[in-house]
Amino acid sequence: ALIEDELRRVGAGPGSFSHAEDEPAAVEQALRWAQPGDLVLLLTHEERSAVLARVAEAQAVGGRR
Repeated sequence: ALIEDELRRVGAGPGSFSHAEDEPAAVEQALRWAQPGDLVLLLTHEERSAVLARVAEAQAVGGRR
């Protein structure tokens, strides 16, 4: 909520960010959103192993899949 509040305070509209039910779902959203050459920063703390596994899987197939 803190990050969302700050984004809104500086003028980010609702379409500028999204919510996910958990960290693995957030990774899926980020991978679908990202374009080739984008840097995606994933801040995880609860489901780190699942997030790292999904990132490794995406890397192995060369992208978002």
